[in-house]
Amino acid sequence: MKINLKDIINIVPIIKGSALNGAISEEALKGGCPPTMQNNRNMGQELLLESLTLHEQIYGILHRKVARVYSSLA
Repeated sequence: MKINLKDIINIVPIIKGSALNGAISEEALKGGCPPTMQNNRNMGQELLLESLTLHEQIYGILHRKVARVYSSLA
């Protein structure tokens, strides 16, 4: 069976953009700050690192939200 030009109705491009809302990464960031302030640094750092990984995957390394997470880790 051959595909004919008449068989194609429409072509839709798939574009990756940064308009996504990283709700899970934001929750991990918010959850990581209080334990760090309350002397539970291991759990806080783990949540902040998880948030950093999620932010980098969603927004890319050169996004301002990723920079904010790096600032929180510092």
